[in-house]
Amino acid sequence: MGGRKITDLPPRSHSSQSPLFCIIAGEPSGDLLGCSLMRSLKQIFKDPQFVGVGGPLMCAEGMKSLFPMEDLTIIGVLEVLPQALNVLKRVKEVAQYVFEEQPQALITIDAPAFSFRVGRALRKLEKAQKTHPLPHIHYGAPTVWAWRPKRAKKISKFLTHLLTLFDFEPPYFLKEGLPATFVGHPILEGGYAEGKGERLRKAFKIPSDLPLICALPGSRTGEVLTHLPIFLETFQKLSHRIPKFGIVLPTLSFLKPQIEKILQKHPVSFPIWVIEGENTKKDAFAASKIALGASGTVALELAAANLPMVITYKTSWFTAFIVRRMIKIPYVSMPNIILKKAVVPELIQEACQPNTLCEALEALYKSKKLQADQKRSFKLVRQALSPASQKNPSLVAAETIRICLERDLNL
Repeated sequence: MGGRKITDLPPRSHSSQSPLFCIIAGEPSGDLLGCSLMRSLKQIFKDPQFVGVGGPLMCAEGMKSLFPMEDLTIIGVLEVLPQALNVLKRVKEVAQYVFEEQPQALITIDAPAFSFRVGRALRKLEKAQKTHPLPHIHYGAPTVWAWRPKRAKKISKFLTHLLTLFDFEPPYFLKEGLPATFVGHPILEGGYAEGKGERLRKAFKIPSDLPLICALPGSRTGEVLTHLPIFLETFQKLSHRIPKFGIVLPTLSFLKPQIEKILQKHPVSFPIWVIEGENTKKDAFAASKIALGASGTVALELAAANLPMVITYKTSWFTAFIVRRMIKIPYVSMPNIILKKAVVPELIQEACQPNTLCEALEALYKSKKLQADQKRSFKLVRQALSPASQKNPSLVAAETIRICLERDLNL
């Protein structure tokens, strides 16, 4: 973990008419949420400035990132330990920076392991200096409904407001005295159903009659290292049952070198196109017949794109052991969690192996009924993600932030 020091950045230069927001996103899905939120904040506040931690989407929207977001894209229990000291150092640096710069608000997005440590560290600094607490708004509730429910009470001690993506989440936090508002899921405004399959085929010279399967092994290095070799072996087995198909693999630029190394070590008999960019990914969804994805935000992206899927995931045995002892729900993918039934096949941990995945993919690929059943369910998922006002979720989030800040000024 490297990159520039936070102290290398100059102090803010904004005027009182130009509000400063510190926004922290710790992973690619948060980068997407943050990008949409920044656009909406620009509609509500005059010439806002943004500093914090973000990925390419947030930086393109005007974010001055304190350090690369990739520094925080670590997963699991064993996976985190080697980098723990560096992450804790970043926590202290960010908290000190926020305390000194005094933005209008600290807005954290997902990545609770980092975000909440920053929040607690900031409150300690404020208490020591006896200063007014800075509003800390968190976007994307921790999954207390799935595991570790006591987190709701803990975070109520340092958060000002919580913006939830799912309508069933606020009660878990309101009962602990933490204001929480369902704002809807910004994935609905991501244009995932607007991709053009023909555009992808033309750009990459993919034959129009070649069926495509979309492969999504994860957005973190560890996920790709674990899943992609399994995916490739799965597709190789599938090629003996389905004679003609190609694989399209959307990824992020920092993961592409690792993916190419894995592809070199695992030769296959079918064509693979590795692509980058959000719009290109949407085109890949439109061009594909089905998808195989690692559990995460991608399941909602596929549901928004109306693309039938098989979801899988594998982590270290130790992380899996810990999670299984703590988790309280029977599903891991959000479409299944939202609808409270298995509308999407989930093959987790021991089931994440080529033979099992191949059977599930073959069944979905060959069955129009299974595909149609999933698509009907996806419509219900999209309805559940929409705020009551029918406004764009990120705009509802930005409006809620404005109201929260107005209340803080009146205290």
